[in-house]
Amino acid sequence: MKSAETAVPSALRRPPIPATELAFPARSALPTLRALRERHFREGRHDLALQVALEVARRDPGRETFFKVGFLYREVGRFREALKSLRDALRFESGPKFLVPDIHLHTAFTWFLMRNLKRMGESLRRAYALRLKPRTAYNFHMTHGAHLLTRKDFSGAAREYARAEASATTAASRGSAATNRGIALHRAGLLSEARRPLDAAVRTLKRARQAALLAVARSVRASVCFDEGHLRRALGIYLRVAHAFHRMGKVDREAEVLVNAGYIAGEMGLWSKSRVILDRAIGLASTTGQYHVLAPAYACRASACAYHEDFEEAASNLAQSQRLGKGRRDWVALLHLCRAQARVNGLLGRWQDVFRAARHGERVASKVGDLARVAEFRKLRAAAEERVGRRKAAVMARSSATRVEALLNGPSRETLRREKITPRLAASMLPILLVGGETGGLIGLAREIHALSPRAKGPCEVVACEHLVFPASDLQGHVEGAWSGALRASLGQVARAQGGTIVFDRVDQLSREGQLVLLRIVDGKIRPVGAAGESAVDVRVIATCRNADGLLPDLRHRLEGAIIRLPALDDRKEEIVKALTDHLAGRRRMTPDAIAELAGQSWAGDLPQLRATVDRLVALSDSRIGRTLVRAVLMPSETRRVARRVDTVRASRQLILSAR
Repeated sequence: MKSAETAVPSALRRPPIPATELAFPARSALPTLRALRERHFREGRHDLALQVALEVARRDPGRETFFKVGFLYREVGRFREALKSLRDALRFESGPKFLVPDIHLHTAFTWFLMRNLKRMGESLRRAYALRLKPRTAYNFHMTHGAHLLTRKDFSGAAREYARAEASATTAASRGSAATNRGIALHRAGLLSEARRPLDAAVRTLKRARQAALLAVARSVRASVCFDEGHLRRALGIYLRVAHAFHRMGKVDREAEVLVNAGYIAGEMGLWSKSRVILDRAIGLASTTGQYHVLAPAYACRASACAYHEDFEEAASNLAQSQRLGKGRRDWVALLHLCRAQARVNGLLGRWQDVFRAARHGERVASKVGDLARVAEFRKLRAAAEERVGRRKAAVMARSSATRVEALLNGPSRETLRREKITPRLAASMLPILLVGGETGGLIGLAREIHALSPRAKGPCEVVACEHLVFPASDLQGHVEGAWSGALRASLGQVARAQGGTIVFDRVDQLSREGQLVLLRIVDGKIRPVGAAGESAVDVRVIATCRNADGLLPDLRHRLEGAIIRLPALDDRKEEIVKALTDHLAGRRRMTPDAIAELAGQSWAGDLPQLRATVDRLVALSDSRIGRTLVRAVLMPSETRRVARRVDTVRASRQLILSAR
């Protein structure tokens, strides 16, 4: 271990600062300085807290003090100094060991803010290799979720945020994790699934009186309402959130929310109100220097001015938006600019410019995976094509927009009913019978029921009934010497699921004798082969089958207390997009047309066939999966040659001439 003098960086060994520039008395004791540092941080005065933290680290260098300095450097936006201080904190061998994973996590988050995802992943792996405490586990899952969200692995990010919510120790942490999970699901296009965690986050944060976090959760909820088509409700939520940020003095967040409110007011045709809201947002963002807010605000204001026939002002706003967004990789501002250009040029009758702007916006939206915006820009392109006389291209653009919009439809009534009753049945201890034609979906549903049940911490054993040779001994086990060759006793698969759940897959494939064995297991009793008596077993039984008519009446009566029917994947089109994103897991980017092509197919093999097709597409693609590749993979290997059309009149003439 280095001495305290050599461990202190050169920045902390500088001459003392004059007393007039300090945020603390020059002769303060260390406990007083630590309390002052925490107070400045709670009050949001991070620059003053950093001055105090530097003085504490100079007097008492250690792992914890340097960690605080690095954290505060990051809060004031000095990322390089933050990384240096966090590395210095790791060099100390003494100090609290539980801080080491936290230091790696804060290093990862600093790399995330610097847009260096490779270094961020390395720091996350170092943190995961250490033993995570409850608070550290929450921070790890939140940071890992942000990493996956940046890599467009939205389903993986949602799972990490769910783990963070489960490991959270405070209401504010649970609300933040639920909000981020809603953001990930919203980015994945799963609006109905995003609504539930956001509503839970609003309730949790409202009870905890976390005003700032509550405003963020409501802002995300408003964006989900907008994508669902509830414009008036989304506008009301945004205006209420803007008022809340105004009361808290958060000018930057108020400007961001007001831009969204102004855009929605324009979509509702309230152009005067939209212009007033956007003027307020531009005024606030100009004082804070938020270029990512000013660029979309000027674009939306251009549309409002154009609908008021103030085309000179609209052109000026478009030029200002384009100038502010130049050289910045801000796809949100770029989409707003393309939309405004298309609308302004459409009002002026410049349909070629409308076509170019819509085409550019469609490409950007397709690249970032925003299906709703892809459909919007295709409709604008179809209108431009029709005005310039290209009717066939207009029909094709409009039909492709319809196919993409079909992917945004919510779950069916049957799916909503199943999602409503599944948690209730999982909370009970009833045996459950899952009826459906596909094994993978039924097993996944059974695991979901186990995860939602009070037995979630116990094991979940899956038994393939068609592979059971001797059901009595395979399930219940046997004692030593039960038959010749039984040299040792066996517990059986049911005993291994003690305290948890056992899933009998394809129970209708069992013979009559095998189903008779299941009767006692459902009643909570087993009798190993060769044993003198029965013994009780604490397991919950979930059975799957294709058709319940193949079951014995006694077994069927025991399992009919709770029946869930899972239709085929062709009747669950809304789950295809989720299954695609889950199985892709960020390995490739798939265009909206490719997703629509896969969603329009008939999947006789259900999820296994869909996953196998996606794996084949990933293997054959380089970076992006398009509709051409999907059609080539789905096309049969041997195509039949189409017979040439024969004109009957011409054929009869040829016969007459040949007869002569």
